[in-house]
Amino acid sequence: MSYSINYIYDQCECCGRYECEDFGATYNLASMFVVLGVGTPYDWRDDNLSTDEIYKRIILGIEQLNKHYSEYAEYEAANGWGTRDSMYYLLTNLEQCIREHPGGRFEID
Repeated sequence: MSYSINYIYDQCECCGRYECEDFGATYNLASMFVVLGVGTPYDWRDDNLSTDEIYKRIILGIEQLNKHYSEYAEYEAANGWGTRDSMYYLLTNLEQCIREHPGGRFEID
C-alpha cells in the first residue's frame, strides 16, 4: 500500500484543467516521516496543513537526513520497501516541485 500524493498547480486558462505532479510513497515510510518531523501525508491532510507548512516540514526532513543520515537506518523497512534513500528522493522531489510551482496545493489519498 502507498500514499498517493498529488501536488496541483497552474490552472489552464483555456480548458480550466490543472497541472498535477503525482508522487507515491510506501506506507513503510510512515515511522520515518514521523521521526523526521515531517508527519505522514495523511497527517498533512487530516491536520489541514497549508502548502507552506508542508514545505517547511519537507525542508526539515531533508536537513535531518543530511545531518543524521545513519541515525535513521533503524526506521528502514526490513523488506527493502521504505529506505532512507527513497525518503530523501521523495522529499527532495516534493521540495523541488513546490519551489518550481509555488501556490499549489496537495491532495492526499
